[in-house]
Amino acid sequence: MTTIEKTAAPAKANSLTTGRLPKATPWIVLAASWALMAVVFGFANIGNPVGDFNIAATVFLGTLLFVAAIYAISSIVEGQRKATDRFITAIVSAAFLVALLPLISLLFTVLVNGLARFDIEFFTYSMRNVIGDGGGAIHAIWGTLLITLAATIISVPIGLMTSIYLVEYGSRSKLGKAITFFVDVMTGIPS
Repeated sequence: MTTIEKTAAPAKANSLTTGRLPKATPWIVLAASWALMAVVFGFANIGNPVGDFNIAATVFLGTLLFVAAIYAISSIVEGQRKATDRFITAIVSAAFLVALLPLISLLFTVLVNGLARFDIEFFTYSMRNVIGDGGGAIHAIWGTLLITLAATIISVPIGLMTSIYLVEYGSRSKLGKAITFFVDVMTGIPS
């Protein structure tokens, strides 16, 4: 008689049993770090006006807590190599966001101070003979449109003729190679 051995089915692997953190972990840790710092600063701000709540310090210290926490959690679950990768990723991402702060601040300031001025008068009145407040930007809008039209009238035919020459006639000539070189150079230069 033969005996049949039963083996247990292999357990389904998931990110917690394979030494990997779930994809949402960094975002959850970041949100928790910011929330914890908000609670800490909230308790420190008890009895003071709401305007005294320091949002910048909350975000900054919350981000520092996030960097330390994601490194610690990742080193426990994933190992030192992946933890270092997550640490550097967090530092580079934070540096990128810090570099964006002046741009965001400028955009916010422009919107807050200038949004009230974007009315129909701004787009339909000129600055001619205006003293003090008032006037509009119709002259600037028309100037921009006319300059763009003139540049298009000049550049589109030249570009089309150049491309036709390069493709049909001058692809192997010295002039064609020189034009191709300059076109490549001009492509890399921002307008």
